[in-house]
Amino acid sequence: MAEPRFSVGDRVRYRRTFLQSIGWLLDVPKDGIVREAADPKHGCSGFLTVEWCSGHTTKILPANVILAGAWEPN
Repeated sequence: MAEPRFSVGDRVRYRRTFLQSIGWLLDVPKDGIVREAADPKHGCSGFLTVEWCSGHTTKILPANVILAGAWEPN
């Protein structure tokens, strides 16, 4: 599967499968805004910096989030 591509300003949310894999069930931020998207072609880690609606900013792998409006199959 190809690595998802995100741009600064994209609204994202955690993938359901990611949340299930780490057992995160409560107080999950609904969505966030991508503030920094590193380009792995230039030797960067490929992490996204996301500012979540809860006020926290974290780095996360692009494979663990999807666009906020995207449908995720079961």
